[in-house]
Amino acid sequence: MRNMKFIAAFVCLLLVLPLSIEVQAQAPIKVGLIVPLSGPWARQGQVMRAAADLAIEQINAGGGIRAHGGRPLELVVFDAGDSVERAKNAAQRMVAEEPDLVGATGAYLSSFTLAVTEVTERAQIPMLTLSYSDLVTSRGFDYIFQTSATGAYQAENAIPLLLD
Repeated sequence: MRNMKFIAAFVCLLLVLPLSIEVQAQAPIKVGLIVPLSGPWARQGQVMRAAADLAIEQINAGGGIRAHGGRPLELVVFDAGDSVERAKNAAQRMVAEEPDLVGATGAYLSSFTLAVTEVTERAQIPMLTLSYSDLVTSRGFDYIFQTSATGAYQAENAIPLLLD
């Protein structure tokens, strides 16, 4: 179920791609994925990567991004590792190594997401996340999109259900 949510969220990221991207001769549109591929959360990161690969494969097989002349997507993957510092370093590498990146997703843990989005916000790279922390979108950032219900929302709505 979470994989389907990730694929849906990834497709949503593609909907917020800047429309001002110049159409180049079928140059791929690069989308970043920051997930833990090493450490204790590596399995979850591998699943997220597989879901992103599947989504991109399906989009490219369907003719790419039609609004941009059918340009294909290219996934650029960075390992968030096993700590907040490694996740932030991955975001810094992503920004430095991929200047033509149009958006990113991932990070997996809310603590990783909070660190990663400090970097993506400064670089003005749209970031889509499934993280739950209320802080993800309450900091006033313009380039973060949270598709999951926040922790506070989940708690407020879960308590009445549990009491019933």
